[in-house]
Amino acid sequence: MKKNWTLEELQLLRINYPILIPSDLMKLFPDKTYCGIRSKAKVLNLLKQKQKFHFSDDILKELIKIYPNNSNSDIASKFGCSIFSINGKAWQLGLKKDPKYILTKNRTLGKELGALGLGNVFKNGRIPANKGKKITEFMTPQQQEVFKRNQFRKGTRPRNWLPVGSEVITDEGYVMVKLAEGMFNWEMKQRVTWELHKG
Repeated sequence: MKKNWTLEELQLLRINYPILIPSDLMKLFPDKTYCGIRSKAKVLNLLKQKQKFHFSDDILKELIKIYPNNSNSDIASKFGCSIFSINGKAWQLGLKKDPKYILTKNRTLGKELGALGLGNVFKNGRIPANKGKKITEFMTPQQQEVFKRNQFRKGTRPRNWLPVGSEVITDEGYVMVKLAEGMFNWEMKQRVTWELHKG
């Protein structure tokens, strides 16, 4: 359940929103999300003070050292600046994430997304509701009519169908010849010609 903002919290927000970074604001309001804090600030017409973060020599050395194996949000929290500042400076310096770090992060994200999706996948051994039933048993007459209208008729061919022996030119400029029905039965004309003359 969402908690309403108290007068004290609103006063704190007015004073601190323009000058604090997101992580500090979330520490100041532990029971609020940053999205909620930002929304309330928008309602109150509060704007961030535009302060360009200064990267000292020590911070630059540390950034170069930790950038490849840490998230930009963690680095921004460490230095007390915005993620945009980290992104911009990393781009200027040509810094890249370590491929192993990216792989690890992607695997972690994949596991998290997989866990979220587990509730929506079919379970092993699940029997479909219409298994072994005739169409009249699980569809109304109106649904059957719609189904029939959108169903391919027997022998229907797609609009781009071509007879055997047809030739087409690929984007690369090669001539392809249709040898038989099916999407994988095309061959380069130069090869067909070679086989006809040389075997």
